[in-house]
Amino acid sequence: MSPILPGRITPDDDRLMEELTCRRCATTVLVRKNTRTQTSIQWLADAGETCTELAEQRAAGKPTGLVSGCTALRETIEDAVTEGRISVLDEVR
Repeated sequence: MSPILPGRITPDDDRLMEELTCRRCATTVLVRKNTRTQTSIQWLADAGETCTELAEQRAAGKPTGLVSGCTALRETIEDAVTEGRISVLDEVR
């Protein structure tokens, strides 16, 4: 195992999470893209209450913990990556 050097970017560094607002419901989350296929999302509020899509699932009787995610947020993240507003860490090292 190699030592972590000062200033080295590590995938678990929370300082690298970037704020992003969902274009559908305006819920703000923190996002980190370690690779094109891996995304970490930190919700800043109760997702089942602030996210329109998850609230709809909850109203339909489906526990939000069993929902695979929000389609609108996923699309917002992908657009932000394409537009250069969210960095992909393995591409900036």
